[in-house]
Amino acid sequence: MTSHAAPNWSRIARDVLADYLKWFAGIWLIAIVITSTIISVVAYLGTPTTSIVDFVLSAPRYWLFVVGLLFTNAWLGPYVACGVTRRDFAIGGVLAGLAASLTAAAMLTVTIFAEGRLYAAAGWKLDYESPHLFDSPDQWGLLLLEFCLVFGAHFFAGWALGTLFYRYGAWATFAAVPVFAMATGTEVALGTGWAAPLVLDNLYDFDPSWPLALTVGIVVIALFYGLLWVQLRNAAIPAKKS
Repeated sequence: MTSHAAPNWSRIARDVLADYLKWFAGIWLIAIVITSTIISVVAYLGTPTTSIVDFVLSAPRYWLFVVGLLFTNAWLGPYVACGVTRRDFAIGGVLAGLAASLTAAAMLTVTIFAEGRLYAAAGWKLDYESPHLFDSPDQWGLLLLEFCLVFGAHFFAGWALGTLFYRYGAWATFAAVPVFAMATGTEVALGTGWAAPLVLDNLYDFDPSWPLALTVGIVVIALFYGLLWVQLRNAAIPAKKS
């Protein structure tokens, strides 16, 4: 029987995702312990009235941004040295980034749902200080959609910016603001995060919706991938220092 090895892009996605998910699982467990401790202290001193998880929602997006920022510098050289094409590297990175964003979003969705069940069982009122696409922890679809889009946009923003730094060094600093603004634009379309109230209250008022957010998120991620591929396809691999 003839055996067929997995394509390079599949191995890259699997290896990278397995490596990063170990770190994210540890961070998530730490966040669960901290959140549980805060809820217990607040409940002991009084009655919780707002979501505690809501205060830590921004952390995963910036962690994924940093993961993306270091992605090309950490993985491109070793994989290309082993005969992997830049095209396979790009495809594998996209799959790993999407899978990591989806997994992180699923973890956070479960956490928010569990917090909602806890508040309901204790008879506590649950409010969210930050604006969101969802109104209730029972809206699984909107929860997952919001976090997938936000996390994905930040991962690909970091990857695009990190690749620019890989190619152009400190000159890439000039691209930092527009790249991050594009990722933040996804949050504005969702009506969530710190930027949405600033835009909706001061610049342009509109009603955030999931079709708009999905469209903006897909466009932003596609633009980042286009920028990535243009920069990766001819990226030189630095000579190994002896």
